[in-house]
Amino acid sequence: MPEFAYQAVDVSGRRIRGQEEAPSPLALTRGLESRGLIVIDVGAAGPARAASFGFGQRQAVLELTRALAALLRAGGGRRATRIYMPT
Repeated sequence: MPEFAYQAVDVSGRRIRGQEEAPSPLALTRGLESRGLIVIDVGAAGPARAASFGFGQRQAVLELTRALAALLRAGGGRRATRIYMPT
């Protein structure tokens, strides 16, 4: 039986990550929901999946934050925001 990685939230709002065997992603989702969890994501488990969960996303957020900080230090604040996101 294939193994899937999942992210869910319990009734208290705590995020839960785990891996379980199931016949399909839908079967795993139904099983998690029957335990009272709200499923956020289900996908194939393994090294490729683990890499996409963590460092790549954190690295992208870090790069965006640095770029925004540089823009604000350069005085781009409100005027630059209008260039990229017109109101």
